[in-house]
Amino acid sequence: MRKYRPRGRRGIGTVVTSVMLVSAVSLMGAFLVSWSSSSFATKQVGVSEEIDDRVNQISEGFIVEDVWFFTNSTSSYSKVTVRNTGDVAVTISHVYVNNTQAWNAGKVIPRSEVGTITFETLWSAGSAQDVWVKTQRGTEAKQLWRS
Repeated sequence: MRKYRPRGRRGIGTVVTSVMLVSAVSLMGAFLVSWSSSSFATKQVGVSEEIDDRVNQISEGFIVEDVWFFTNSTSSYSKVTVRNTGDVAVTISHVYVNNTQAWNAGKVIPRSEVGTITFETLWSAGSAQDVWVKTQRGTEAKQLWRS
């Protein structure tokens, strides 16, 4: 003899399993889309800032017009005059004399203007002094000057 089974209850486990799998895959897909969207947005901002910096570095230009070496009663000093010849403001970040960092306070020189940087440094009279000026964006000018 056969047992009686109601037809409406047949295969309900398959339906429940399918619904659980579809919802789990949907949740993982939503998480993956959210994560990749935020990750790509962060990368896009970083790349955009780097491109802007490189474009501004191309627009950046300056020349070292003059370097003075002088002493007062106690110390010896250098005075570097920089002219901004580029299309953007220049931020002088470092000045080196004879490959030794002599100044790093940061000075902004607006477009088409001249800035002067005075700092204490060691130098010997009558010899060549290697003066190296570096900007915040990485542009450099290196010249020899007679003290």
